[in-house]
Amino acid sequence: MHRFRRPIAACLLAGLGVATTFAPAAQAQLNGVLGIYFDDRANECSQTFGMGQSRTLYVLLLPEGDTRGGISGVEFSIDASGAPGYSFSNEQRLLSEPSMNLGNSAVGSGLNVVKMDGCESRIPIPIWRLQVTNVSGGRDAFIEIAAKSPPGNPTFPCPLVTLCNNPVFTTVCVAPDRAVFNPSGAMRCGIASEKSDWGRVKELYR
Repeated sequence: MHRFRRPIAACLLAGLGVATTFAPAAQAQLNGVLGIYFDDRANECSQTFGMGQSRTLYVLLLPEGDTRGGISGVEFSIDASGAPGYSFSNEQRLLSEPSMNLGNSAVGSGLNVVKMDGCESRIPIPIWRLQVTNVSGGRDAFIEIAAKSPPGNPTFPCPLVTLCNNPVFTTVCVAPDRAVFNPSGAMRCGIASEKSDWGRVKELYR
């Protein structure tokens, strides 16, 4: 079962002058799912690939609730501690230009990606792309979305997005999800996605 490693609450992008709005833990699921997928339509969150082989991964926001109107930024990290023997490279921002990164890598401590002009409202919303290589990894390895470490606001750690309501830029937490490498069937991914409205309506966006 997917584990929420950190408390989910409202957060704020540090140093960007954005306002924050408190969101109870129960509301994080209502504001969308930030997940990791092997395709850019959020259809496949697990895949089998052997040693020496590489795959492309996509971090996508599955909008729900307040995020259906689009986002202006995102703050998150990718926790890869559950995937020993896998390496990550070629990280690339997908959020539309003009935008900027505050941080060097999503894997590990994480970063902020901020859209400097306008609002991103594609469905699903593309955030990040990276490559994973199986160096010596085994079965049921996994990586998952987590809060940036340290978070922009240490009082409220969570993966988060900012909305498009300029000049307020309301901040809301989103539900994290995970991807599984070389699954045996014992570990599932896409749990948060299945519990959200996205699991019932994503066929409309294909």
